[in-house]
Amino acid sequence: MSDEDFTIQNASSVGGETVSALELAPVRPNPVRGAGLVGFALPAAAAVRLSVLDVQGREVATLAEGDFAAGRHQVRWEHAGGTGPGLYFVRLSALGRTLVRRTAVVR
Repeated sequence: MSDEDFTIQNASSVGGETVSALELAPVRPNPVRGAGLVGFALPAAAAVRLSVLDVQGREVATLAEGDFAAGRHQVRWEHAGGTGPGLYFVRLSALGRTLVRRTAVVR
C-alpha cells in the first residue's frame, strides 16, 4: 500500500478559539465509508505528522506533514480502492508527544 492509497487534498483551520492542550479528535464518521474527517488541535505552532497505521503498526499513509499554526485543524481522509476494510489507527505526532485514535474502514 502506498501513500497514494490515502490522500489529503486540504487541511484547514477551524474556528479561532484558543487551544490549551494537544488534541486528536475521533475520526468522523466512524466507521469510515469513503471519506472521513480527522481533527486535531495545537496549543502552539508546531511541526505535525498525521499518519495512518494498520493493525500491525505499519504506516500506510501520511495525511498531513509540516508546520501548522496554533489552533484547531481538520484534515479530510479519503481512502482509495487499495485499502481494505478493517481496523486502523490515526497517529498525531507534534510538540514531542504522540496521540492515537482507533477507527474502522468499511465498504
